[in-house]
Amino acid sequence: MDSNELKQKITEDEIKNLFAAFNERGLLAKHDHLCCSTCASADLGDEADRDGGYIGIAYNHEQDMEYFSKDPTELIIRYCQTNDGKYHSKHIGMIISFIARSQGFLIDWDGNPNIVIRLHK
Repeated sequence: MDSNELKQKITEDEIKNLFAAFNERGLLAKHDHLCCSTCASADLGDEADRDGGYIGIAYNHEQDMEYFSKDPTELIIRYCQTNDGKYHSKHIGMIISFIARSQGFLIDWDGNPNIVIRLHK
């Protein structure tokens, strides 16, 4: 049996609940947001600057969701710090990992702030 066969599919409800938990804990979090990292991070950075009060940004975009549609056992979470730099990207990644674990996800991330976080069930 292939190890991928052991992984559980991640449901839309689980994704919705995860992103709600991100937002509840002070992240500006958007699922399936815009086409790519460049557009999504620029847009979310502008929104965080305009609205203020966020500790960081968590998102995925259309290209990530195209990948997810082919492998619904792995969800990519991208993240970055806000422009005020109050929290470093690595800290944002640690917060995201903590929240995702509390939602029942397994984390595939080595702590490198330049690498996406991959979630499994």
